[in-house]
Amino acid sequence: MQTANITNNDSLNVRLNANRNFGTLDFHAWVFHNCAFESGMDVLDVGCGNGKQVLEALRVLGSTGSVTALDISQDSVQQLRAATATASNLELVVADMREVGRLIVDTFRVKSYDLAQATYALFYGVEHVKILEAMRKSLKPQGRLLVTTPLGPNGLRQLVNRLGFPTPELAQIDNFGSNVLEPYFRSFFDQVDIQIRRNLLRLPSVEAVRELYRSTAYHFEEAEPALLRFVAAEIEARGFFAFEKNAYMIQGSNPSSV
Repeated sequence: MQTANITNNDSLNVRLNANRNFGTLDFHAWVFHNCAFESGMDVLDVGCGNGKQVLEALRVLGSTGSVTALDISQDSVQQLRAATATASNLELVVADMREVGRLIVDTFRVKSYDLAQATYALFYGVEHVKILEAMRKSLKPQGRLLVTTPLGPNGLRQLVNRLGFPTPELAQIDNFGSNVLEPYFRSFFDQVDIQIRRNLLRLPSVEAVRELYRSTAYHFEEAEPALLRFVAAEIEARGFFAFEKNAYMIQGSNPSSV
């Protein structure tokens, strides 16, 4: 397997563009609605990528409150810095999310948050509970912890598996929400809200599928010929190639502590 660097800025943009242009779910509108950014909030964004949530938070917060964000990709952070150069209430660092607890204690100006969130990032942090613990412990008494993650089935990955290129190490992501996140949230929060959103991508060309596939963590160069033959046949028959790629969101809070 020639695994794409999923944190690479170019690969991230390809996936974001595919979801925006070909998906049935307005993913970012859904996430923004549930983040519920408000003036004066202190926000922690773990695994911020090129900053969709950061930019929206800053737009709502204006000069009030703060946004603290980190990502392992230097390219993504540099792009975000360039887009937010005038934001004095943003603290942005290149770091592995496993270091978030230490960064809060030793580095970040803001130490506690109204919202700590991770969008399509936490699964790839490996030490999931360590990261969740750091995020939860950084919350203010009325703070919220919000995590969004992929939800199986991923139809494109399943097709590649069927073509003889399995990725068993990625199978955990399909049920990461129910197997890891939900037990953790229910152990520590009085109120837990779970949302699932179905998303169907309809790609109109072989080239669009090739570009998307090469940006994934389950890319095999050897799989491309068979995959693209299958895709070409689907497009000829139906006018598009479609697959399911869903999303899971969980939010925890302790309103009774007010």
